[in-house]
Amino acid sequence: MATMATVISMKSKISNNILIILIQNIVCFIIINLIEPYTICKAIKTKCYSLHLLRALFGVAIYIFYYKTIKVLSPVSAVLLLHTAPIFIPLIEIVRVRKLPSLKLLATLFVGFLGLYCILHPSLSEFQKLIGIAFGLISGFCFAVTFPLTKALKRTESIPEIISLYSFHSIVFSLLILFFYDNFQFNFVDLILYLIVGLMYFCQIYLVNKAIAYVGPTISGAMTNLSVIFAILLDIYINRSIPVFSLFVGLFLVLSSSYYLLRSESTNAQAFKS
Repeated sequence: MATMATVISMKSKISNNILIILIQNIVCFIIINLIEPYTICKAIKTKCYSLHLLRALFGVAIYIFYYKTIKVLSPVSAVLLLHTAPIFIPLIEIVRVRKLPSLKLLATLFVGFLGLYCILHPSLSEFQKLIGIAFGLISGFCFAVTFPLTKALKRTESIPEIISLYSFHSIVFSLLILFFYDNFQFNFVDLILYLIVGLMYFCQIYLVNKAIAYVGPTISGAMTNLSVIFAILLDIYINRSIPVFSLFVGLFLVLSSSYYLLRSESTNAQAFKS
């Protein structure tokens, strides 16, 4: 995820985000069906088609707003805002079950948003960057919505089937959006870039789902959040930027809050099973 953000930011003139999303899902669809032949044939027999459609709809929305965020803010900020998903998950659950949150949960959420403020406060004085922050938070919210959808699908279907049908629906949604989009200008270099991003996209989806299957959501979720650290390191190496102290303080608060929320979710799930 960090590398994808850095590659996209290096080619900031690319304006057609939908075309990137289309190609990355085509690459993903082809690879997953080469690794697991006839996966799509098995997947289309699903009894949870509405969940797959909803998962793909929010998945496309994630990357629309994520790529918009990259173009307005830094790759570090874009990756960080995308990974606010663990902070949004309990808020979605509170609305769903209509139950008052505990003081411990509220304190954890406060720590998470305080960390966001520490990192993003230099951008709060510029209107354009405020728009970028809003895009990033929307991408994080959409990412959070996909967690319970994916969790529900995994009860009856395999990871390759979920990924295959997700990428197929994302291709259809992208084509529908492109039908009303008049900017199709891109060159050979752009196409190569799109394909590289597509390969990174497949690796990210496939490896994260495998990690969840092997080590569970808590550890894999915490490790996924480390992509923010990789984004910082890449930004320092490529752009020779010097991170400020508030960035590290905010990063520590956000990652700590995210890990606690993921751990609490895992503990509650195990308690429910027992």
